[in-house]
Parts: sequence; C-alpha cells; structure tokens
Amino acid sequence: MSSRHLLITAVKWASVLTDPLAGPRRGPRILIYHQVGADSGLEMDVSVHALGRQLDWVERHGRVVDLETALQGLDGPEADDMYVLTFDDGHAGVFEHAYPLLSVRGLPFTLYLTTGPIEGGSSLHDDARMRLLSWREVEEMMGSGLVTIGAHTHEHLDMRHHDEERLRQDLATCNGVLELRLGVKPRHFAYPWGHWSAAGDRLVRELYDSAVVGGGRGIRPGDDMYMLHRVPVMARDGDPLFRRKMWGGFRLENGLRDLRDSLAGSSGRRETS
Repeated sequence: MSSRHLLITAVKWASVLTDPLAGPRRGPRILIYHQVGADSGLEMDVSVHALGRQLDWVERHGRVVDLETALQGLDGPEADDMYVLTFDDGHAGVFEHAYPLLSVRGLPFTLYLTTGPIEGGSSLHDDARMRLLSWREVEEMMGSGLVTIGAHTHEHLDMRHHDEERLRQDLATCNGVLELRLGVKPRHFAYPWGHWSAAGDRLVRELYDSAVVGGGRGIRPGDDMYMLHRVPVMARDGDPLFRRKMWGGFRLENGLRDLRDSLAGSSGRRETS
C-alpha cells in the first residue's frame, strides 16, 4: 500500500472519529459522483459494485429525490431523509454503468455537463482515462424522465482564475450547446473543481436558479441557493466510510481538502470536481 493511500485512509478514519463531535448532518444530502466503473485508478472513479451497495443503503435509509424536490423541501419534515444523486462532467460510465442501476430502480439524478469536450468528442482534459458521454447517450437517458440537466461550464474552467467577460462567454457557450443539442435551458449549475468565485457568482446568479460548490454538509433552510454544499463520494469510501459520510459529512476530510486546494491554487487539480 502506497504512502498516499495510507494518508488518505488515515484522514478518512480521522473524520469518522471527529464527526460525532459535530453531530449528525442535517438536511438533504447532495451526493457528488464522477466516473463509474471506468477502472481508471482515479479516486473519483467509483466501482459499479460500490455504487450498487451505496444505492441500496440510501434507499433503505431515506428517499432519492430530484434536485428540485430537495430544494423545495428544505424545511419539510422529510428533509433529513432526502438524497440527491449528481454526476459531474458527463463521464461515459454514467451511461454504461450507473444508468442501468438507476433506471431499473426509478431513481432520479442530475447530470452537470461540461459541454466543450462532449461536443468535440474528446476526453476531459484530454485524459484518455476520462472518456465522456455522447449526446445520443444523454438523450437516451433523458427519455427516461429521470434526468435533470445542469451546466458545468463549456471548458471546465477554474472560475477563480478568469475575468467576468471570459466566464460570461464560456457560460453562454455552455448554455447554447445544451439548448442546441438537448433542447434544454439549464437552470442549475455546478462550479468546476467545486471552487466558488466572485466573478462567477454574479453571472451564475443571473443565469441559473441554483449552484453547487465543493464538499461539506447537507443543505438547510436559509442556505444560499448559489453556494449549496455537496458530499463527494470517492473510490476508497467503502461501506463503513460511506455510511459515516452520509451521517456526519467527513467534515475534517473536507476541511483538509479545501485547505489543500487553497494552497495549491491553479497548479493542482481537484478530484471532486
């Protein structure tokens, strides 16, 4: 086992031990997934078997709802038992491996799509391990009535490092492609890398009804609808760790990840993007 693997595992178990001090997570949990079953070796690549077990657990302990239902029910009596499934970027494994599980169970989910590489038929960041969906596959999933389409920029920009005009062009292109290819005007947005930016915030509030950022806690009444936290699900989140993450949120892990990203700046890539 590598030293990096040992460190990641140690941080996860430290989070398990410290989360009870803060109490259980309240409100709907918005889960972040990326790749499914790609065997890429990346931490954001969840196996098909793991996803199936995670869906089993969520269905036993709560109810999977679409994003709109969760946002409208924040102050309702069932809020703590709601789970929202989101998939970032548009990885091919969502159609090949996740969608068969979701469709047979009738579970709604959100796709936050990065339109540039999908439109170009390329992989995300030109990394062959990150093969993306085709528009035909997206359309087939939309035909099930289970899918909410969200925007995730056109070029997967880290929005902290671009001015407002550059971001405006990118978001306009992303929205235009989604309308052209899918007939959808996206109402929800996910910040790439989970990084909020002031310049991006002004535009996102103009263009969308909600926006999600990086990992953290559940969402609650009074939360800013344009800075909603999600729970990242990673390859090493085995059954015990996944259960604890759903209960407490791995606040320590998320805090350390945010610290790492703030120190790394644009030189590092985040695997919960």
